[in-house]
Order: sequence, then structure tokens, then C-alpha cells
Amino acid sequence: MPRPARWIVAVLALAACEGQIGNPTDPSGRPPSERPPTELGDPIGVTGLRRLSPLEVEATVHDLLVELGVDVTATELPRTPLPSPDHRHGFQTTIATGHLGFEQVRSLLEWSEAISERATADLPSAMGCTPTAAFDACTRDYATRLGELAFRRPLTADELALFEDVHVTVAAETTPRDGVRALWELALTSPDFTYLSARTVDDGSRLTPHAIASQLSYGLWGTMPDAWLRERTATLTTPEAVRATADAMLDDPRAETIVARFHRDWLNLASASELDKDPALYPEFDATTAAALETELDAFVVRSVLEDRSIADLFASRDAFVNRRLEALYELDLRSSGDDDWQWRELPPERAGVLTRPLFLATTAGRGESALIHRGVAIIEHLLCRTLTPPDDAIEEALPIPVDASSGKLAAVADRASKPHCATCHDTIDPLGLAFESFDAIGAFRTAYPDGVAIDPAGTLESTFLEAPIDYAGASELLAELAEAPEVQLCYATKWSEWLTGTPPNDAQRAEIARFTETPGVSIREVLLETLTSPWFLDRAEIER
Repeated sequence: MPRPARWIVAVLALAACEGQIGNPTDPSGRPPSERPPTELGDPIGVTGLRRLSPLEVEATVHDLLVELGVDVTATELPRTPLPSPDHRHGFQTTIATGHLGFEQVRSLLEWSEAISERATADLPSAMGCTPTAAFDACTRDYATRLGELAFRRPLTADELALFEDVHVTVAAETTPRDGVRALWELALTSPDFTYLSARTVDDGSRLTPHAIASQLSYGLWGTMPDAWLRERTATLTTPEAVRATADAMLDDPRAETIVARFHRDWLNLASASELDKDPALYPEFDATTAAALETELDAFVVRSVLEDRSIADLFASRDAFVNRRLEALYELDLRSSGDDDWQWRELPPERAGVLTRPLFLATTAGRGESALIHRGVAIIEHLLCRTLTPPDDAIEEALPIPVDASSGKLAAVADRASKPHCATCHDTIDPLGLAFESFDAIGAFRTAYPDGVAIDPAGTLESTFLEAPIDYAGASELLAELAEAPEVQLCYATKWSEWLTGTPPNDAQRAEIARFTETPGVSIREVLLETLTSPWFLDRAEIER
């Protein structure tokens, strides 16, 4: 099928797009790497364009096909070749900053051809008419609907003219069906499909209602706006209207999927298929058990977010959703009837919150033993939003940690504490990791190492990251204290801001987030609603058009 030049230009434009709008230098002419750090007085805004993640693209294509009358139940849809964005903590929604290479663009074109073939297999049924070579009323209506759904906004006159040009050119040389298929390829390879809109009202800073609707839809549902949201789009002109809409969207089952996905990405959790444990040590840990760990954690975080639980509850609650597969792991007696019999139960006192869930503990452990360094670093990164980089001269000094010898492990901890270059980081890492040594490589509670050495999870956490030292007898006590720490609550809220906007908050935004997280017992749901009505979500003051 011929590809008109104007059509190819649209495809190649995608390869050139880096997710950055405007001149990358500030008024002084300095590149980003040479600019001074953001001050509290700087504008509150978000720069850049966010590219849809592969999961979002695939969900959007599915919904787009359904909206346009295509049966998607027959066969599985082709997977998108778009790469996941580069990100620091596993987020799928971070603003993409790299070019798409030639091979990626070619793969994208081949993918769009496969989707377009599927979309146009039965055009008379999907369109409600038989397409012709002319851009008649039926074809125009179909093209308009396709464009508006794919771009999540009304088409401009120039865009509709391009659609007409492509259809007429291709249909004249081949068939009317090929003309419509070309429209699908044009839509799917356009940057307006692949990137979230950052269009503003009258070239100002406020996002258009359609852009706000898209930001809400992908932030909370992971897909394009549906008919309900499209009907409400025109009302999204005030923070109050946005809040009411977002609040209703959080009650939709699609929000549960996104809440679970956020927490898995935030904690960089392994999937069930990636958990590889030594079967000789853990014969009870199989694929079914691993899948149950996913179900349990997802249910816990969804309940925490959508039922107005506080941030502190996320790290301190002992509620758990368990079945027969998990009762031994959690040392419970459910009297369960089977794997499908799930019950909400209270966990033993040694457990507290999301970080004592076996999925987190198994992810941050080795194949056969716990890994205190990995757990300590994970907690610092995920709960305190800090990144630790060891000094160069500490690399050669660091001792390897035996995977199965507790005495060697504890000796290594003491040795690192005696070395100044190591102690700089390990004074924080090791106490955190040791607090979780009461949990083995699959997250089961224990009181001794495999060699019989008793585990002492008590300690004191002293860190510049915290306002005051924390004394604890074990992980649950440590987490109860951390759950109330302003640093932890702020960190968690900023991660949601990054997820919803596609970029880490600057100092001005962090100051605003700190303001609404300081409210005692503030719910996670309220944190989301505050973020979704914030200036940096609704406005794009720093974006140059």
C-alpha cells in the first residue's frame, strides 16, 4: 500500500520528538546541566511531554477498537514496540526523553499496519456503511470519530484535511478499504496518539479541558477517556470540577488496577513469574503461591487508597487478604476451604503494612536467604526518597556478604561499621536491613538463621534523613514509627505526584505537597485529589509553546 509523503512525515515526527517542549535553555542561555537548583520561589509547573507507556498504548488501542465497533475477542492484539520510558524508581509514567531510533520507528509502523488490518477487517459493520474512494459523509464521520478518539480531543481543520488527503490518495490507487486503513495507520503513528496532550487555553498556562481529561484518564485509569468522561470534559474548567470528576473516577474498578500498578512500580516489586526461590529450601513456594502474594498485596494497597485509609496505615496496618496458600506463611489458621476462599484477617504483631508483605520481602531477598543490604537500600529509596551512591574507595573495601552464613553476615555488618567510607551509608542501610532479618527469602517469619544463630532485629536508626533517632524491637515497631515520620509521608505523596504528572516534583511543588501531608491522618485518597487539583497538574506554566 503506498504511503503518501505527508503521512510519512507524521511518522518520522514521532522519531524526532524527545518529550521536551520549547527551548531547553533558560533566559540566560545556560543548558539544563548548568542551571542552579530550583528555589522555593520558582514557578510551580511541569515541563515536557509524557509518552504513553506500552501498557497504556495497548489499553488505549483495545478501547479505541471497541469504541469503533471492532470485535477484539477473536485473537490477541499485537504488542506495541514502544519502549518503556527511562525512570528512576520503576515508574511507567515518567516523561520520556529519548529519540526513537530508525528500527523502533519501523517496528512502530509495522505494528500500526497490523492493528489497522484488524480494525478494517469488517468495515461495513464498523462504519455502518460501505466506504467509497471519495471522502463522503460516512467516511468523514468515521475519520472524525477515529481522530478525536485517538487524539483525545477535537480535530483541527488541517488535521481533518490531512485525513481526507490520505484517504482519497490511497483509495484512488488501491481500494476504499485501504484508504480507511491508511487513516488508522496515520492516527496510530501520530505523536498526538503516542504522547499525552499538554495543550493550553489561549496559549496560557492552564491545560485545556480535553488535556485535563486525558491526564486524569491515564493517571487514574491507564487508558483513554471513556464516553462518561468525554461528556464531562467541557466542565473541567475549575479545580472543584476536576476534583469531583477525579473523586468519581477513583470509584471505578479501573482505578484499582492503576493503584496496584503504582505500588508495584513504586516498590519495584517482582512479578510472580520472576520470583525464583531455591526449591530445596522452600518446597512450598511455587507459582500458585507466588501469584497469591500478588493478589494479597494488590488487595491491601487498593483497600488502603480507595477506602480513605491514611498514609500511616499503609505502613502500619495489620490487615491482610489471605487464602489457604498464605495461611502457613502468615502463621494463621483460616479453616479455609481452598485457594479461592479469600478472607480479610489481622496479621500477627510482627507484621505491619506493605513492607512486611511477602511479595516485597521476597523481591528484596536472594534465592535462598535474606539480603539485608537490598532491603535496607530499598527502604531508603522508597520510603525516604533518597538515592545512595557509595564512594569509589568503598567499593574495594566492601566485604562480600555470605548468602547462607549468618555469623559471616553479621561480621560483615560490624566490619562495614568500622570503616569510615562504608559507614557513611551503612550506618543507615544496615539497621534498616537488620530489622527485617526476622523474615526469610520468601517473607516467612523466623527467630533464628538456618545455622541456628538467634536473630536480634532490635536496633536504633539514626539518620540525617530523619528528625530524630528511632528505637525499635523489630520491623513492625520500626515501621510504626516511620509511618508517622513527615519525611516518609512526604516521600510517598511525592511519588504519587510523579506518577500523575510524569516528572519528579521540584522544590516548590514539594513544599506544597508537604503542606497537605502535614494534616494529621490525611488519607491517601485526599493526597491524590489534592495533587490532581494542584497548579502543577492543571497548569503548565513552564512549558514553552
